[in-house]
Amino acid sequence: MGDNVNKPILLFGPTAIHGYALVLGHPDKVQAIHNTNARDADRFGWPYIELEDASGLDSLLRDYTGTIVYAHAVCDVGRCESNPEWAQKKNIDNLLRVIDKHNPNARFVYISSDHVFGNNGVYDEESAPCPISEYGRTRVAAEQIVSDIPRSVTIRVPLVLGPSISGRIGHLDWIRYRHLKGLPITIIRDEARSAVSSAEAADRIVSICESDITGLRHIAATRSVSRPELADACFAYHGLPAQYDLATRSDQPAPHLGRVTISTCYDDTWSEPLTSAVDFLTSQCHGQKPLTDTRRPFHARPPNR
Repeated sequence: MGDNVNKPILLFGPTAIHGYALVLGHPDKVQAIHNTNARDADRFGWPYIELEDASGLDSLLRDYTGTIVYAHAVCDVGRCESNPEWAQKKNIDNLLRVIDKHNPNARFVYISSDHVFGNNGVYDEESAPCPISEYGRTRVAAEQIVSDIPRSVTIRVPLVLGPSISGRIGHLDWIRYRHLKGLPITIIRDEARSAVSSAEAADRIVSICESDITGLRHIAATRSVSRPELADACFAYHGLPAQYDLATRSDQPAPHLGRVTISTCYDDTWSEPLTSAVDFLTSQCHGQKPLTDTRRPFHARPPNR
């Protein structure tokens, strides 16, 4: 598996928006392990392993005693809803395989989601999960499994905005891609969520990995934003006219969260709210700070190899 054992963080799930941000922003600390597409793995120079490959996982993990960040999950809410067995296989069974093979001396960090909640509310670490989708329920089940691992930490991230590996997924790239292709764009008018930059979320995740924090932590935003407000900020960031249709949650075949605000009951270095994604995008449009940081532009992706 190359030099992964020489880096302090072994990442499962580099194609997630926040996982990709970890690779882009912290290449000296994060070794991505790709497990969904061998061709993409080769293109980006990442080791590839099937999560169903028990011997491969054993070879990779038996002697690894650094930090394992598990950011891999399938967040296709509609498909999870229509096929709960598939959701279980992807979001729970795969996690169990990695846990089964990991070295007990390694630190295990699970990246969860605000989908453990639903409808309208402000939720901190002491709030009881109340998922409204099958996807959310797989997240709750996964969190419970990870909580039994000594020294582990679960980090719930809100909606994250940033570049995607394909240039097509995630709110930021999805809007640009569909606009340029002339495809319809529908935004849910009655949904509002905490939303943050994927780059800033990645920095917070690394900081927590390097701490002695255990248990459950939330990444909060300075404010929640509605989906239309978020869409307008994405269009403005791309320099595109804001053209989209509006719909309501009740119009959709799959559950949508509603008005979910992620807060925290902690008061320390790792609990300070991150800049709301809308304010982050707006500041970049107005040149108030560099694009994410000095390492890479906000929209950049690694070149093909």
